[in-house]
Amino acid sequence: IYGKRAMSSTMVVPNYESISFIDKPYANLNYKLKKFLKGRRYIYLQNPIGKDRLLLEVVSAIFQLTDMVLVVTGNVPNELLNDIYSKFDSDKVAKSVYFTGLVPEINLLEYIDNAYAAIVVYKKNKKNNELAEPNKLYQSIARGTPVIVGINDSISKVVKKTKGGVVLIDDGSSVQSISDGITELINNYERYKKNSIKIRGVYSWEKNEDVLCKVVTGSGDCQPKL
Repeated sequence: IYGKRAMSSTMVVPNYESISFIDKPYANLNYKLKKFLKGRRYIYLQNPIGKDRLLLEVVSAIFQLTDMVLVVTGNVPNELLNDIYSKFDSDKVAKSVYFTGLVPEINLLEYIDNAYAAIVVYKKNKKNNELAEPNKLYQSIARGTPVIVGINDSISKVVKKTKGGVVLIDDGSSVQSISDGITELINNYERYKKNSIKIRGVYSWEKNEDVLCKVVTGSGDCQPKL
């Protein structure tokens, strides 16, 4: 409503992951998922709780690719599942999409660590989706996993800065744009993966200390006093 005037007096505390999360040892896949994958690579999608998280579009894009499957964590609403099963044969879905159900945060590591890439797409039909910097984005960055994101300002600016993934030509509403984004990642994977690993520790919760200090004290001087 108030635009840039309001934002100029606003402090943003990004939803980064902690250093302890960043530094945890690499997590191995569970046997059940290994059996499902059969050596195939997977794209990781976390907690698509509404249609604006574009689950159907991501599933549709995955079906355009060979030797690539989708792993989805979180409780998926029946409305979204019905959309998928009304469009695609259930056997086809069962072979290419793996739904984990709700997963505790610490157990997400195995799904993030072993993913070929993570995808974070929000339809730009809400201001929240335009401004969001979701925790799942920073979780993947924290673990050195390349990301595929839409053009939403807050999300895309992070990926453009780090060069640790692909920014789509739209917000992910187009199945073809998602498919093209995954293909771009595949074609230049070594570069994206290298950049992702390089910037693992750049975004840590502890680096919000200065912002939090200014919010609490109202002072720009947050240097420790001896």
